[in-house]
Amino acid sequence: MFLGFVLATTIYPGMTVAGNANGVAGNGNQTLNGPLDVFLNDNGTLFVADWNNNRVQAFPAGSQIGTTVSSLTSHPQGLFIDSFSNLYVTWGTKYQVISQPSGISVPPTASSTCTWSISLNDAYGIAVDSSGNMYVSSSSCSFITVWNENRTSAARLLADSSLVSQPRHLYLDEDNMVIYVADTLHHRILKIFLNNSLPAQTVAGINGVSGKTADKLNGPAGVCVSRNDGTIYIADTLNHRIQKWPMGASAGITIAGNSNGTSGSSMYALNGPYAVFLDSTETFVYVADYYNNRVQRFPVS
Repeated sequence: MFLGFVLATTIYPGMTVAGNANGVAGNGNQTLNGPLDVFLNDNGTLFVADWNNNRVQAFPAGSQIGTTVSSLTSHPQGLFIDSFSNLYVTWGTKYQVISQPSGISVPPTASSTCTWSISLNDAYGIAVDSSGNMYVSSSSCSFITVWNENRTSAARLLADSSLVSQPRHLYLDEDNMVIYVADTLHHRILKIFLNNSLPAQTVAGINGVSGKTADKLNGPAGVCVSRNDGTIYIADTLNHRIQKWPMGASAGITIAGNSNGTSGSSMYALNGPYAVFLDSTETFVYVADYYNNRVQRFPVS
């Protein structure tokens, strides 16, 4: 039984790698306004879904000067780059995923309904497997769909609509045929077995219970997973922290932000982190620090 203690760890200061370290928003090439997702490609370029600026910015490794690689009069919410360097962006208020450089939109005709077979209302998290199948969460409609490689049809990932509530970012572990979902309003991370070998499982947090203690989450929006040991990294959004959750553990360890759930703007603090991305060496996590209008990098240990 968890007794309410917080597992001890050293929290190191973050480094601002995109946006203003002081949290001031802007629309120039060195500023951000509400970053909602981050993705690091194989050559170290950092891609940022700059939500309030309606654009996706790319920052070359070691540079804080961004270039706009995608822009619409909509809000980018999720990012994914596949092995062929195709960029996929979920545009939340356009109700579509648009890929580059092809320019293909999914679904072809935007729809704000909650009909899962034709709509991506509030498209949010996204992942694409090696066969080209595309997984997308529709946050406002509380479903996750998988679109085939030709983007001609969709299937619902979970038949039971009560299993997720406003799901946000996703993480696909293709090797183990599972997908991890930030099940935001259920305050947990849900693990879904793509081959239906097992029922979906809560692997972090307590289903339907929010809190600030180490065994709880509060509105988590982002998730990524170590390929080495299965450790889960969670953007615990309303607790303003990043939690490191070892495989099979009943509680997490705060590695960024304040463990007591308070927000801030110092190099040690976060304010509404919406996404977390683990680099390929599993040395650092990159965090979309939404209300501080910046992307922060923290060591994982």
